Amino acid sequence: MTSTRYLVMIVLLVLTVPAWVDAGIEQEDIIFFRGDVNGDGSMNISDPIDLAYYLFGSGPIPDSCAQVWDADGNGAVDVTDVNYLLDYLFAGGPPPTPSLVLCYPD
Repeated sequence: MTSTRYLVMIVLLVLTVPAWVDAGIEQEDIIFFRGDVNGDGSMNISDPIDLAYYLFGSGPIPDSCAQVWDADGNGAVDVTDVNYLLDYLFAGGPPPTPSLVLCYPD
């Protein structure tokens, strides 16, 4: 099931990149997967941990854009996003959606 999910995400990326290029999106723009808080290309326990450290003031700003941190997609970045990621990773909860997030460099 996991390999199927990654295959679907790769296919979506391949199909949507030409539309982004046609829309005039700069090459420097970065595509992230929502929930990949540390921007390492995978979702694992380090993502909710990094987000929790940041939210509670003891950690640095994560290496991805704030849109990626909003795992539950409610428009706010808070402890519910940490819970959402933990639920997805360990309790069979729904994956973060939408899957792809386009971040613009500062």
